[in-house]
This record gives sequence, structure tokens and C-alpha cells, in this order.
Amino acid sequence: MASPRYDPNVAELICIFDDPKKEEEFLRQLGLSATPNAVRPPRLESAPGRPSNNEYWGICKDLKFNPSFPDCGGQVVTYQRKSAKGHRPQFRCSGCRKQLSQLNGSNVLRGLPGQGSFFAFMDRLGRANVRLTRKEIMWLAFSLCKDMPVALTKELMRGEFALSKQVLTDWRNLLREVVQEELRARPPLGGPNQVVQVDECLMRGKRKGNRGRLLTGDGVTRSTVDKGPWVFGMVCVETKEVRLFKVDARDAVTLGEKITQNIAPGTTIHSDEWAAYNCIPNLVDAAGSSMNYIWKTVNHTNNFVDPNTGTHTQNIESFWQKARRRLVRNGNKVTSDLLECHLLWLWWLSMNGRSRCKDTFLRLLEAIARKYPA
Repeated sequence: MASPRYDPNVAELICIFDDPKKEEEFLRQLGLSATPNAVRPPRLESAPGRPSNNEYWGICKDLKFNPSFPDCGGQVVTYQRKSAKGHRPQFRCSGCRKQLSQLNGSNVLRGLPGQGSFFAFMDRLGRANVRLTRKEIMWLAFSLCKDMPVALTKELMRGEFALSKQVLTDWRNLLREVVQEELRARPPLGGPNQVVQVDECLMRGKRKGNRGRLLTGDGVTRSTVDKGPWVFGMVCVETKEVRLFKVDARDAVTLGEKITQNIAPGTTIHSDEWAAYNCIPNLVDAAGSSMNYIWKTVNHTNNFVDPNTGTHTQNIESFWQKARRRLVRNGNKVTSDLLECHLLWLWWLSMNGRSRCKDTFLRLLEAIARKYPA
């Protein structure tokens, strides 16, 4: 039996960062280094917040750094060019000698298959993320997997990295987005002789100072209460995989569509007695064939667990506490636009989080390598 794999701890990660050869080998083993045999030039002093001089980024032809010399095999590194305005951070190829300002960025450094790596990814504004070194990005990924708040992430590396809160937040969101395609390609939950619990939750915090939209429980008339966005969740009791979806309504059409897309035919479904779930026995797939769900309910007005059938939704109900703590409590205040991204990350953690494995960080790096192959 193979021994379990473990993430490096903080001290081990710093040791990897401090040795260029160890860093290169660590990334190469995970498929994140475009040039595994590259020799790094010695580091020089650099301006605060910029990559060090001679920070290695890849091979010129792999990055498509110079379209005029598509076969150039030179190394693209960073350096500080002297000018009348002081030192200017640049990229420079050791072969064709092409130079490119780090301040302007370039589309040639996109993190697309065959074009560089995740460490030269373009941000949402079309700018190349060239101001962060690989060790800074690795630290952000590590802190995210270890559930470190942004403030703690900054504090632990205050003397090593100088990253703003906005940069930290943007990169954490980018890291969460890495796993989206893999999650959407996963097979449906459940199957014959398996149980999937479903439930819905209004993922909103409390209003303060009469600011924000009106919520259920704010002592207002039913017609003025804002009912969305809702989060619809499902958990497979056998595999513990949790899927969460942002929905604008919790009617039969909306919930029925999510159920048929994400729960395999023949699955036993447990729910409360919300009226929208009455559609479950009659759900069909895209071809019009019955899904053959076995539907069991529990009346929460009387019992949390049905005394006759043992039906309950305790697994998904307990998960809402974890979700609220991450999304609407502890000062997180996740916006509606970013809610779906955070829900997908919680889905991924239900299979790869600390409660399921000891190598969450390594699994995230492997997911990055699959999405942005070197």
C-alpha cells in the first residue's frame, strides 16, 4: 500500500523557495516548469515589489516572446534597465536580445497551453501578471489551501513579500477559478443504492444600520423581502462530495434542472417537504426518459430525522454552517458576483480539503498544471 502524500509545511516551503534548484525541481515534478533543465543565472538586487534581476521566466520560443525570431532558444529573464527616470523593470531574452517592459506587459506571456505557464498568466484587465515572482504565487496558493485569511497571509511573509490586499484577493480568486472546468466535467452524484441529500439556503448576512436589501426575518411584509440569491446544495452521503449552486429562485423548474444535471438516475434523494421538490418523482432526462429517483422526505416541523424511515438532511444542513462562516461571516462579505466562484471552491474542497486528504496544496498545483500545461 502506497504511503499517503503530505503537503510541505511553512518551513519546508521556505527552504524550497530559498534554493533555486529545489524550486525548479519542485515545480518540474508537478508539471509547472516549462523548461526543467534551465540554468538560473545568479540573483541580483531589484526594486521592492518587482521580480529579482535574472528571475527566470522561460524559453523565448516557448513564450512566443519575439515573433520576429520564433525559433529563438534564449532564456527570458528579468532585469533593471537604467534610464533617466531611474531603473526600469524589463524582460530580456539572452538569445535574440529582445527587451520588453514589465510595466506594459505583453500578450506573448499568456498562460495558455504551449505559451508559458500559469506564472505568466494574463489578468482580467488584459495585463500580464509579471510583477509577482513564482515564490509569491506559490505562497498565495499555499495560504489559500491552508485556509489562511488575507491578513495572516500578509503577516507571515511581511519581511519577504510586499503584496497589497487587492493583489492577494485577486490572485486568490484566480486560484479558485482554476478548478472550475474540472468540476463541471465531473460525473453526476449518486446512483443506485446511494443517497443524495438536497437543500437550499439563503446565503446572506444580517443587515446593519438599515443598509442593504431586505431579508427574511427583518420584520417586513412578505412582498418586500428579497429572496435571492439562493444557494442550492446537494451532498452524496457515501462519497461526501458536496455541490453548491447559485440560483435566483427555488422553484420546481430551477431546482429540478439542477437535480437532473447533477444526480445520476436511480439515486435515492432525501429532502425536506418544500413544495418544489414534488417534481422529483416525475423528472426526466434530455431524451425524455424517467430518472427513476427514489424520493424520501422529512418534515422538519416535527422531526430532524424521520422516526419511521430514518430520512434526514443533516449532512447538507450542517454544511451550511461552514459555508456561511466562509462567505458571509468573519468579515468575508463575498459579493454576489464572486459567490459562484467561492461555491465551486467549496465543492472542490469537499473532495480535496484537509478533512479528506493531507496534500491539498499539491493537488491544487497539479490542477494548475493540467489547466496550463507547460
